[in-house]
Amino acid sequence: MRQWRMGLKQRILVLDRDDASRHTMVCQLNDAGYEVDATSASEDAIARVTDASYHLVLIGASIGAGAGLSARIKAAATGPSPAVAVVSGDDSSHCDSDQTSDSAPDAYISPSARNGRLLLSLRPLLRLKAAEQALEESEQLLRNVIESASHGVFLLDEELSILVVNANALLALGWPAEARAELTLHDLCAPEFVGPVESMIRAVKPGHGLVLEATGKRKNGDRFPVEFSVGALERSGRYAFALTLRDLSRRSQVEATLERERAEHRSRVTGEVASVEGSFGSERVAVTASLYGPQGLAERMPEEHQTLCSAYRSLLETALERRGYSEPKELLDDNLKTLARRFGFLRASPRDVVEVHSRILRAAMKGVPLAKQQVWLEEGRLTLLEVMGHLVNYYRQMAFGLRNSQ
Repeated sequence: MRQWRMGLKQRILVLDRDDASRHTMVCQLNDAGYEVDATSASEDAIARVTDASYHLVLIGASIGAGAGLSARIKAAATGPSPAVAVVSGDDSSHCDSDQTSDSAPDAYISPSARNGRLLLSLRPLLRLKAAEQALEESEQLLRNVIESASHGVFLLDEELSILVVNANALLALGWPAEARAELTLHDLCAPEFVGPVESMIRAVKPGHGLVLEATGKRKNGDRFPVEFSVGALERSGRYAFALTLRDLSRRSQVEATLERERAEHRSRVTGEVASVEGSFGSERVAVTASLYGPQGLAERMPEEHQTLCSAYRSLLETALERRGYSEPKELLDDNLKTLARRFGFLRASPRDVVEVHSRILRAAMKGVPLAKQQVWLEEGRLTLLEVMGHLVNYYRQMAFGLRNSQ
């Protein structure tokens, strides 16, 4: 999917048959720093949206556009669909668009807005589109983090229905990819452990975590020892749960062969640190430039970046100290939430969070035994998932706030 890349200007396509009107709008938008293309033909506009990504398509009054043309433009986009604003035929028709259909224009603009007030009319719509794109990209990043985890990861709703399952969970349980939507807790563990696992999940609260050793069940009926750990996230007054499955049947095998495979294990540990960055590509994750800017947090605010690194390492060390306790483990959710909000307040991109995570892991694992390195990696994944979950919530609140302000 084509995405709007960080560091690029917001891009606008002007569609108007009136040469003077089209020229006026293009000049105003160019002077304001936007990247502007223009055309006089509807079919050409649809072709351009198909070939390139635009944040906004601005349709002049001479086109007489309605929901039909707006729907064709949005359907033609191969990447994120652009917002559509229409210059209405007269001042009396200046009103909010009908939002009952995704195909309707996103806004109507009075023709008088062209006389110096065009940018004032368009900026709220562009900010809203930017926030929605940031939300979409941060959620995609969270899905990528979950998918790259080496253990099985499940996301569940309040009814304990499984919403997300990563590939390693399916591999451990022997289920094909097409079974993702059908799995329930009864497919994860032996019958006698379904009740205890459900009780553990319902008992966990935000800021705490629970661990339970149980007997897992594969698709073919085989039973194997597993460790379930669960954490809770609160989102808009509702709860979601992150359940991880760790296959314990290989633990003794790993311990027995650790010395013989030392060199291979060292390479795998190093590769896992890099995989958090590499799984998202060599480019920066695309986040709307109007929100974040082209530079990373380390370049824009080196002192704040160092403060965040220290705070992240402190939280990770706390999680590491509590590892292995049989009683509920506090995950310092309030501190993780505060840290995520600080990232958001500083307009850090999701990529900046990943960069801080990787930097801390690389520094922490220098000169320590390989077994301890693996422990750092395991706790690091859980901590990163918690921080990214809160950051997604921060983006969602930002997007909803901008929408409600319109």
